[in-house]
Amino acid sequence: MGASGDDFINRLQYSDNSHKGAWSKGTWKVGFDYLVNDDVFFYGSVDTGYKSGGFGDLVDICDCNITDTFDYDPENNITYELGFKITMLDGKLNQLGNVFLMDNTDLQDTFYATITGVGAEIEVPVDYDDTEGRTAACTTGEGDCVIVGRDIGTLITQNIGETRNMGVELEFDWRPYNGGRVNGWVAWLDSEITELDNSQDNWFCLERALLGLTNCPDKTTRTIDGNDIEGRYQSFVGNAMPWSPEYSATVTYEHNWFLYNGMRLSPIVSAHWQDEMFFDKGNFDEGALHSGQDAFATADVALRLINEESAWAVELYVRNVTDEVVRNWADRGPGFMRASLGKPRHYGIKFNMAF
Repeated sequence: MGASGDDFINRLQYSDNSHKGAWSKGTWKVGFDYLVNDDVFFYGSVDTGYKSGGFGDLVDICDCNITDTFDYDPENNITYELGFKITMLDGKLNQLGNVFLMDNTDLQDTFYATITGVGAEIEVPVDYDDTEGRTAACTTGEGDCVIVGRDIGTLITQNIGETRNMGVELEFDWRPYNGGRVNGWVAWLDSEITELDNSQDNWFCLERALLGLTNCPDKTTRTIDGNDIEGRYQSFVGNAMPWSPEYSATVTYEHNWFLYNGMRLSPIVSAHWQDEMFFDKGNFDEGALHSGQDAFATADVALRLINEESAWAVELYVRNVTDEVVRNWADRGPGFMRASLGKPRHYGIKFNMAF
């Protein structure tokens, strides 16, 4: 409520947001390179990664000046990779590829959570200042308690589990004839949640019931960190991680006409296809409440005029030729889906100059 809150002046004295933490870890990498000949190169590696722990802002968990920063631990991973680079057809075709496996542990995840529910009892020191008459005898302890009068929530980061990511990436650049060029890439990704504690499916529960879609799980109670917490618990193990389409590919074709005085005219056509992906770990995939983006394809076209001697270029372009509606992000709104969308079909002109 900011400055409009009745206790704004009293809260000023608790505005210090100072906090600190420290984390450290050594990491390592072992790899090899092998040059078979001038046209064939192989490489591989095993390496570890480390993402520091952290904390959030000080949050008053009970409207009683008891605060928490919700510290979280580091995230770790280990990655195995094998790859190659090959030149073929007298240098006209370059190919690159790799396979990888990456295991993440103590995965960090940021989300909005209700940290204290209305009616919760928060034990406070015996000498707690009871100016607002909110203290009461604790039913589960010997000290005084504050009875929380509202749901208190904030963005928090927690270590929630483990994931395994396996994939294959292939890339090529081919010049089939003088002035022609085809390049692109294709990828396969298996990004799977392998461990996730106390996950809950709260995705549009009321709306799913009204629309006749698969219902949310019933509420049950679990004991978590010594507290009985009610929720709609459902295992997400085996689900895909957010922003992780299984298949994706892009291919681009261009032709170059070499004109007089160092000029080059190049029409370009590019197409991209991407498999279904999700924006949350629940992977809900029904109807208008789909928590991600269905498989889609887009195409771009352009015409470039390049002056290689004077180092300038003009490009006319049309992006998203078929005017696809593509979600880049989506989340729950109050009774509706909200999302960030990619650009619709659009066109323009660009001028580039190298100095």
